[in-house]
Amino acid sequence: TSLADIVLIDIEKPKFLKANMIKKGCLIIDCGYNEVNGKLIGNVDKESVKDKTKFLTPVPGGIGPILIAALMKQVVKAAQNQNNLTNKQLSWSNWENISWENINVQAVTENITLILQ
Repeated sequence: TSLADIVLIDIEKPKFLKANMIKKGCLIIDCGYNEVNGKLIGNVDKESVKDKTKFLTPVPGGIGPILIAALMKQVVKAAQNQNNLTNKQLSWSNWENISWENINVQAVTENITLILQ
């Protein structure tokens, strides 16, 4: 991690990542979500890295919205593919006519994994 420009961490260890473990000016994506004494904290020791990192995602509220947006994009894409619709054909007016029960959840999940990598 000391040479990385971007650090993505999700190890279920609160405040694990410290300033001595990162490169100055790096970007840190904290995917950790730990409850400690009734507070939600990530895997990064924010106080330790705050003067060394260029950007640190907040916990909570950091990657959650990105993940939800990626998931929704893939669900819509799967619906389009399985119903032979283009972007122009997919609108609120025909939303109720889409067959949602046959959406391939595994394909959607695999696509989200690729996006997040």
